[in-house]
Amino acid sequence: MSKNLILVLNGKLKTTYVEQLLPNLSITNVKFGSIIKSDFIGFYDWLRVHENQICGVRISPFDFAKEIIGKIPAQSYTKLQSDGALEIYFSNAANYIQEISCDQDFGSVKIYISDNSEYAIGFNIENLTLIEQQNLHQNLPPG
Repeated sequence: MSKNLILVLNGKLKTTYVEQLLPNLSITNVKFGSIIKSDFIGFYDWLRVHENQICGVRISPFDFAKEIIGKIPAQSYTKLQSDGALEIYFSNAANYIQEISCDQDFGSVKIYISDNSEYAIGFNIENLTLIEQQNLHQNLPPG
């Protein structure tokens, strides 16, 4: 099972899985390059509706990355918080249980942009349980 989830934030949410968050990626024949050299740009929380059922992710960037997060165009499935955090929902249901959605994971995160100004964010998913990883692959198939 791949170790990283890539979310392409352009119109319909697109997903893919990769082994490594490389500086440059090709996703459905679109080339993306990492905006920030570091993959340590803040922490992220997996948003859960039930135990082992993830409905989204919230990235809380460090100050140096807040400006870039703020430039990502709004989508129907994203919400930019007043503190600079960005929530990305995997379905129309934006309701999650805060008590089980506070991982503060410091795994690798990369923000990418394409030549067409499409944004993508890659998250390491190795710290999720095997059941959560399997659920992500089932509920967010590549495409």
